[in-house]
Amino acid sequence: MLTLLLLGAHFGLLFGLTRDGGQIEGFFPFGLIVCTWLVVTLLHLIVSVVGLVRASGGRVFQVPAIPFLKA
Repeated sequence: MLTLLLLGAHFGLLFGLTRDGGQIEGFFPFGLIVCTWLVVTLLHLIVSVVGLVRASGGRVFQVPAIPFLKA
């Protein structure tokens, strides 16, 4: 869900700021959104692999999460 939100924000800003033929110069705001997406994706892959390894060993893997998001 976060991937969809970050990609949507990226393309929404891209189309919104270049609608009138304007040029975008510099890293911000697009570089920050893409870098955030890459970091979140990398962390997701790491947590997934660690969870798979622990689950294959028969151990419970509890993902550190924000308390109000825990089920």
